Amino acid sequence: MQINAKLRVDLRPFMALRPAMDSDTTDLIARLGVRIGMIMEDTSVIALSLTSAPADDMADMQTQLAAAGEDISILALAMHSLHAE
Repeated sequence: MQINAKLRVDLRPFMALRPAMDSDTTDLIARLGVRIGMIMEDTSVIALSLTSAPADDMADMQTQLAAAGEDISILALAMHSLHAE
């Protein structure tokens, strides 16, 4: 029990002293943001043409929009996770 107490170290006070994000992490966050923008740009055409599309195409277009929304959500969560490290 005494050994366990000696090995236990509380590093929480030192968390503020950790170095800033490295350039690789910053670059990855930027790339994820660019990818989100590309998805938004690509799907904006679908979203804007949805009301004038033939009824047969509407379900497929809605599925594409939903998939793009899920992709954006996943990428945004990845960005958040990288930023929080």
